Order: sequence, then structure tokens, then C-alpha cells
Amino acid sequence: MNINVNRIIFFLLVLILLTACGSPEFTDDFAGSTSQQTPLPMQSRIGNPGQVVLDKAIGLSFPLEGRLVELLVEEGDRVSVGDTIARIDTTFIEEEITRAESTLLVAEANYKRAQAEPHPLLIKQAELQATAVAVARVFNTTQATEQVVDMEAAEVQLDYLQVQPLPENVAVAKAEYDRAQINLESIKKILNQAVLSAPVDGTVVEVLVNEHEYAYTGQTILTISDISELVVEAYATDSDIIGLSKGDSVVVKFDSLPGDDVEGIVLSIEPNGDNSFRYDGYNLIVILEVDSVSDQLYRGMIAEIFFDR
Repeated sequence: MNINVNRIIFFLLVLILLTACGSPEFTDDFAGSTSQQTPLPMQSRIGNPGQVVLDKAIGLSFPLEGRLVELLVEEGDRVSVGDTIARIDTTFIEEEITRAESTLLVAEANYKRAQAEPHPLLIKQAELQATAVAVARVFNTTQATEQVVDMEAAEVQLDYLQVQPLPENVAVAKAEYDRAQINLESIKKILNQAVLSAPVDGTVVEVLVNEHEYAYTGQTILTISDISELVVEAYATDSDIIGLSKGDSVVVKFDSLPGDDVEGIVLSIEPNGDNSFRYDGYNLIVILEVDSVSDQLYRGMIAEIFFDR
């Protein structure tokens, strides 16, 4: 028992001696190296995991409603600016055009009639009737007296013919003619709106209304985009992106590219218009550009985004 106690005492003395004899230079160097270290920045993840999406996908719609009678593209088709993509039924518009054309023909005829000089024979007839009035008054015959009223009407008719065409009649007829022309042109413009054309070069990425289905005013029929232009979108809250601004560099980790930390650049931070995410508190969308692996990206890839606060 005494042997064990002696051993314990011996080891304690050795430990005390080693502590007392420690090198002060070593201790100071170690302390100095630890005090000069800069703490690593805290890395934060941006909100909900991001997803690779098309940049600037354009939704196409008709400004009027009708049945889709012709759809000339499918998903994946390439289109060029001006290519006809779809048409809706125009039967009712064509009927309106027919009615407007008839109205224009009538208005044009009335306008020409208002501008025309009276026929010489009409003027001659009125002059003869006016002369008969004068003869009847001179001889004051019973027959002439009975015809006085008709003869005076002939004088009025002659005066009217001699001042034709009346400027006010021409103005009214011209206004009606112009109105009919404008109406016909406006209906024809509506007819042009029944045809959907590609506004840019791109690829049809989604068809939302099929042929023979009804298309409502403003309803997106399909979307087109340049499929080589892909970005990463992530939904976030205000607290997620404290310290993050447009143009900042972030770290992007793709599930399908394990082990690769990819640099991304913040293109924009925008309000979130997607109700399904906004109700969960994600009121912002962070849009990133990832050029270094753009040839390996495809729509729907999931990514996590990190940045140093």
C-alpha cells in the first residue's frame, strides 16, 4: 500500500517539475499565433433550395377569345420571329367584316351623290316649270290658277338645284363614309389578332392549350424561350439574404453534380409572385447566373446556394 502511495507522490512531483520548467518562448509563440487568427466568416444558405429554370420564357396569348382551330407547333419545336404558331376561329369576325363592307358601300354611294352636280335635264325641267308659273300669272287663267301651287313648288326646286351640291350635305355624307371606313379597318385588325406569331427566335417549351380547345382572352397558349439561356432561381425571405446584393458571388451546390462547388453571380433579387411559395414566407426570388457549368445544366436541376455574411 505504501508503495502505491509513493508512486502517486512521485508522478505528481514529476508533473509539477515539468510544468514549472516549460519554455516561456514556446508558450508566448503559441499564445501569439492563436490571438492573431481571423475568425472564418459565417456561411449562410439562401432560403428554399433553388431550381434551374429558363431565363426570360415568354408566354403567348390571344387578345381575344375563341376556339383554337389550328396549332402549328409542338413542345420542342424551334420557331423564328414571325412564324405563325396558332389560329383561333374567326367566323364571327368575318361576318362582322361582311356587314361593315356593306355599310361602307352604301356610305360611299351617298357621299358620291352628295358631291354630284344636278343633271342638266333636271335643271331644264325646273326652268320650264318656272316659266309656266310666270305665264299663268300674266294671263290669270282658271287653269293656271289651279296650278299655281305646283308651279311655285317648281320654282323652289329650281332654286335648290341651282345651288347644288350643298356643302353641309357633302360634309355629313363624308363623315358617314369616313366612319364606315374606320369601322371596317378596326374589324380587320381584330381579324389579324386571331393569328398568333412568334415574337422572338426560340424553342416551344410548353403547350398549355391544345387544338380545338377554347382559348380565353389573355390566357397563355404556350411559352417559348432560348433553351440555352438557363438560370438558377431560389425562393428566400428577407432574413435569408441579409448582406446579399446584385452582382455578389455565391456558392452553388447541385445535387446532380456532387462534390462540385460552383460559383454563381446574383443577377437580381425580385419580389415573389408565386402564391404557393409566398404563403410560406418566401417573399423574394434570387436569380443567379452560373456560367462555368452552363453546358451541364438542364431544367429542373436542384441546387443549394450559400454565401458569406
